[in-house]
Amino acid sequence: MEMLQVEDVLPEVSSLPLSDRFFARQPIFDSKARLYAYELLFRSGKENSFHGDSDAATRVMLDNFLLFGADTMTGSFKAFINCTREVLVDDLVSLFPPHSMVLEVLENIEPDDAVVTACQKLKRLGYQIALDDYVPRRGMESLIAIADYIKVDFRLCDASIRRVIRQQIHGSKARLVAEKIEDLQEFQLACSEGYDLFQGYFFARPEVLSKRGLSGDALHYLNLFAALNHTPLNWANVEKLVKCCPSLTYRLLRVINSGLSLHFRLRKGGGLTNEAIIVLHRALFCELLAPRIRQSPEEQYLFGLLSLFPLLLGVSVEQLVEHVPLRHSVRAALLGEKNEISRSVELLQRYETEKWADSIIKKICPGVTHEDVARVYLASLHEVQEFL
Repeated sequence: MEMLQVEDVLPEVSSLPLSDRFFARQPIFDSKARLYAYELLFRSGKENSFHGDSDAATRVMLDNFLLFGADTMTGSFKAFINCTREVLVDDLVSLFPPHSMVLEVLENIEPDDAVVTACQKLKRLGYQIALDDYVPRRGMESLIAIADYIKVDFRLCDASIRRVIRQQIHGSKARLVAEKIEDLQEFQLACSEGYDLFQGYFFARPEVLSKRGLSGDALHYLNLFAALNHTPLNWANVEKLVKCCPSLTYRLLRVINSGLSLHFRLRKGGGLTNEAIIVLHRALFCELLAPRIRQSPEEQYLFGLLSLFPLLLGVSVEQLVEHVPLRHSVRAALLGEKNEISRSVELLQRYETEKWADSIIKKICPGVTHEDVARVYLASLHEVQEFL
């Protein structure tokens, strides 16, 4: 049998057009200039500015937070994230661990019953609430009562307005955050007025960062919505749709590891991306080979999937295994140990590079033949083509 190489059907991994995710973070300091937290800001590119739809920006930032994790984006410090009315009322933030996030209620959100109820619920779940760019207005009493932070823009509010704010929030347990502090005099003034935390160009400008990410696949999401709404529910079909979208599978694993509920939602995107095809092919090869090496097909699919994610996401293997729920042997295999889990990927790599012989196959997987691997290889390519 003529050996079909993956390059004949799929592009090289090293030449994949990876998707860059941009975001900015600006540090927040205490009165002793010690780092306290970061505010995360959406950026569409390397330029340090934002123009666009706030709802879309917030959704992308939340997706970044889910995809890359708090440790990658803010380390051990809290993340202040802007939240629109829709994000709060639709309960989208409950995907994330409450200890790592501060939810900023944007200044243009009306404090109606739905918003107040949503914030009260999030507060009970352990999230902290910040009122962003606060200015005196009626109807804010309920939000002030549950706020952990009240942020005041020193460029927007003069001394008289700030005095009214202090009077209005008298008795609140919220910590005052001075924003847009641009020089030493303003910092000293904010300290004298009782502010606890400080943010602005005097300390640091927002730093633009980028990470690699797998893009979402809108067509697959639509198909998944249709499958979930079908009566009776066909779990086998749902499983197949999830498995054919590596980016969704990874997000599901992150959610599962957080022990939190899942909210499916639409995202902009195209068809299955080149990098997703590469990951999908490896995962399917491992799954189809599993019975021949006496392993779980589901676990082998997962191992094949995750084995390429460090390269595609631009993160270390150590960061990857920390954030997904894995058995010890799977974790060890991803970290480079040769064991019963890693045999499938080792066979695939040798098959694709022709660095193998029957003696090597027997050493890696006793009982598996050259023909077995070739059949599985072609079958996995066929399944990829079916997904496409």
